[in-house]
Amino acid sequence: MGVGWCCHRTTEEKIGLEQAAGGFVAGTIGGFLANGIGDLCGKALIDPVTHKILHATVGAMSGAIISEDITSGATLGAIGAFVAETFADMFAPEKPMEKVRAKEAELGRRLTPAEFGKYYQEELNAYGIKVDRVGDFGKIVAATTTLLTEKDVGVAAFTATIAVENKFAKSAAKINSA
Repeated sequence: MGVGWCCHRTTEEKIGLEQAAGGFVAGTIGGFLANGIGDLCGKALIDPVTHKILHATVGAMSGAIISEDITSGATLGAIGAFVAETFADMFAPEKPMEKVRAKEAELGRRLTPAEFGKYYQEELNAYGIKVDRVGDFGKIVAATTTLLTEKDVGVAAFTATIAVENKFAKSAAKINSA
């Protein structure tokens, strides 16, 4: 058990470190690129179709990095990012200011400063909960889609997380700073 056990253990540890490094690199680069895509979309420099294609491309790159099979990883990564991002866009909650404007239209007047503060804070709290829920469902839908292909769900879930968390994290940060 002595020498063979040590060598075997060292090989497993090496593989574990390689996987951890790959996950770190894929997550860091993927997050950076997903933020950049969000910036381009937020400034209306790209259309919605290009936005989705770019997220799928980043997902493919991230999936290829973390998967043992580059082709399969790229395919699953693209599926995960594309499906989660599309789901998140389809079911994204209204932003707090949109709700405030709708409330003012419903009342036929502007809210007083006190009403605004109270209503906006309520909507901001509700928005955070809804964003988390939509993001989680987006990741579940991406993982389930991949599960139907009988492939590695982990790769799709990883890239779905990158796409959705960077999408909503930037959006929530802008709202909170407003």
